[in-house]
Amino acid sequence: FLWNYEEAFRSLGPSFECFTIPYWDWETASNNDLFLTSILNSNDFGSINNSTDTPACLSDGFYYNWRTPSGSCITRVFNPSISIPSEALMASILGIDTYGRTSTTFRVRIESIPHASIHNYLGGTMSTAASPYD
Repeated sequence: FLWNYEEAFRSLGPSFECFTIPYWDWETASNNDLFLTSILNSNDFGSINNSTDTPACLSDGFYYNWRTPSGSCITRVFNPSISIPSEALMASILGIDTYGRTSTTFRVRIESIPHASIHNYLGGTMSTAASPYD
């Protein structure tokens, strides 16, 4: 889907030929700190604040100085108590063929397990309603 979306933009002409959407394959990370620091660092998406349990404004990276509409800075604080879903768990969720609102349906499982887990794993702004700005 993302590749098709990027290609649609690129087809708009030379001004868009390098258009890309940042993407993190969080499933590959699966609690791998080395992978996490390979993208969440001062050269890329900004370092994660591991020195405190209190989210702090990013001090480096691409999102340094970005603000939410309310004027708040982008914050992160890694929450190691949250697990990134494994490939096996994702495969079991993707195998659910019922879409609905009960706890055993695809919609609830995909939103509550992998989707919410990643937001809470990164913490800070990403764990709030302002997450689209991070």
